[in-house]
Amino acid sequence: MEIARLSATESEGFDGFVSEEEFGFIYKFKKENADDYGFYYLLIKDNQPIEFETGLNYSPYTLEQVKKIYQAAKTAR
Repeated sequence: MEIARLSATESEGFDGFVSEEEFGFIYKFKKENADDYGFYYLLIKDNQPIEFETGLNYSPYTLEQVKKIYQAAKTAR
C-alpha cells in the first residue's frame, strides 16, 4: 500500500490525504482549478491482492461521491 500512497502524493495537483485507514485512503487533488478526490483500497482474498481505486475520470469526483465508492469497496468479499 505504500506504493499506492506514494503514487497518490506524486499525482499532479496532490493536495493531501482526507482520511487514512489500515488498508486504504482518500486523497484530494486539484484538477483544472477544481477540487477532485480519489481513493485506494486494498483487499486480500485467498492470499491475492485486489486493488480498488478511482480510475480514469473526466470530471471531478466530489468528496461525497468518493466516500460512497470507497465504502462500497470496503464491503467487497
